[in-house]
Parts: sequence; structure tokens; C-alpha cells
Amino acid sequence: MSVYCPALMYHRVVPDTEQPDGISVTCGAFARHLAWLREWGYRSVAAADLAAALDGGQRLPRRPLILTFDDGFRDNLTHALPLLQQAGFGALVFPVVEFIGGRRAFGKAKGEPLLAADEIREMAAAGVEFGAHTLTHPHLPALPDSQARSEIADSKRRLEDLLRGEVLALCYPFGEFGAREMDLAREAGYRCAFAVRRGNRHWPSERFRLSRVWVNETTTRRRLAYRLSRPYDWAARLRTP
Repeated sequence: MSVYCPALMYHRVVPDTEQPDGISVTCGAFARHLAWLREWGYRSVAAADLAAALDGGQRLPRRPLILTFDDGFRDNLTHALPLLQQAGFGALVFPVVEFIGGRRAFGKAKGEPLLAADEIREMAAAGVEFGAHTLTHPHLPALPDSQARSEIADSKRRLEDLLRGEVLALCYPFGEFGAREMDLAREAGYRCAFAVRRGNRHWPSERFRLSRVWVNETTTRRRLAYRLSRPYDWAARLRTP
């Protein structure tokens, strides 16, 4: 049986005076998203809750939700966290372990500051959950087995050392994964792994390729409501096997 639990995908939350760059939303847009979600009765759950539900051993709230943030930008602390706390939502943040305390070294938002180790601990103490996003954010399918295993397993171990607690969730860089990457995630001891496949429902067999709901600066109330609906999930599954 499938489990309904949308996982919204974000990266950055920036001031309203800043022009969004494709992987960011302004504080105003993010606050609107949270207000709609709260109005509709959504409640935050942790990756462990979703994994337990996929095992069949736990019931989730009527409208469960996971808010995910890729790459571990510092604005997750300075801009996103206050809005999350005000709205009563949690978050699942995926930092790139080798880049902790540094700056993003590729793609959009290149050069933007990333969370430092003490900032990650500060957010964890405030109730934010952390998952691994590998060591260096590589294209995993292009790597030899030994390197792919290290990226997946060592990032979990090092993040656990930093947090002094278990890390249960993995996020595949660029959303790229295959059967090998899923096997390596399972072997490393993760309980679930997130991709960028579209959808809002999950099956037990998909715990290592969980779908997420795409949102951005231009996501309207009507569009977000649709992406949380069953028809959206049906349409997404027709488009993405």
C-alpha cells in the first residue's frame, strides 16, 4: 500500500530584495507556501516516520509533510528557520559534507555560503533533521563502485560524527541514481533516499527513490494544491517510471 507524504523540495530562501535564481525562493514566497500548508492542515514528520510508515509499522498524520532543503545553504538558518518556526513546521536539510563551512562550488548560487558545523548543530538543536547529500555532490552514476560507495557511506558516517546522532536519509545529487546507488544506500544503513522524481505518494519498494514535489518562486496557491493532490501523483507516475 502506498503512503501519502509529500516532500517539498527547496534549496535557498533569500530576502525579498534579492532576485530568485532558479533554486531559491524569497522569504515572502516561502512564507506564503507555509501559510497555505498550515491552512490546509499539513503537519511535519521526520524521515524516520516516513520510513516506519513504509514498513507498515506506523501511521502518519492525516496530512503529513516533509520540507527538504538541498545543499545546506546558510540562509536555511538565517532566513528559512525563523519562518519555519513561526509556522510550526520542521525541515530536513541535506548538506554536502566536504563543503560544510565553505561555499557552493558549482552551478547556480556558486560562491554562496554554506552552513558551518556549529550552525548545523544549532539547527539540529532547534529540531531540524539532517540527511546526507554525499561528500562532494558528484554525478554518482559516473563514478566507479569504490568511489560511489565512499560518497554515500562516508558522508553518512561523517555527518553522524558531527551531529552525534544517526543519519537516516540520503539525497542523490542532481537527482541521479540507479540500481547500484539504491543498493549502496541500503548497504550504508540509510532507511530512505530522496530523488527529484515528481509525486507525493510512496510505495515500500520505492524507499530508496522517494519522489518530491517541485516548488519555486512562482508556485501559486492553486498550483501547490494541485501538486499535493492524487491526480498530480497519477500524472507524475505516467511521466516518470
